[in-house]
Amino acid sequence: MRTFNIPFSFVSSPETEKERLLYACENVASGFYSRHGFLVTPEVVKKYEEWCIVLHPEIKNVDDKFWQDSYKYGVNMHKVITKHMYQQAENINLPSSSTELVKNFEKEWQKYNNKFWIELEKCSHKKLNGLEV
Repeated sequence: MRTFNIPFSFVSSPETEKERLLYACENVASGFYSRHGFLVTPEVVKKYEEWCIVLHPEIKNVDDKFWQDSYKYGVNMHKVITKHMYQQAENINLPSSSTELVKNFEKEWQKYNNKFWIELEKCSHKKLNGLEV
């Protein structure tokens, strides 16, 4: 099984960020993050960056129904983001990431790309070999 050299592209769009925001909101509303030791905060707390869930400041403009729907989504087995959640997210104005940042990340990624896929392949072989299929 060859997993390295898989083609990928870097996405930097407000639509993608809104999807991520909706996902984060359902985890905040259902208490998933707090149950797993994360701190939900409006800004990063120094020395605890890896444990901070920072929501975009524009999230304060959504209404209570958005959070109710987010909670239902977070505890429901059949996860469905409601039309209302999407409409509220549409009103959130997220800027595109700078193309310069994306290019820098792309350059950095090239340093680790092959090693990443090789390590991933090793992990998947260990798991598959450990299972009686």
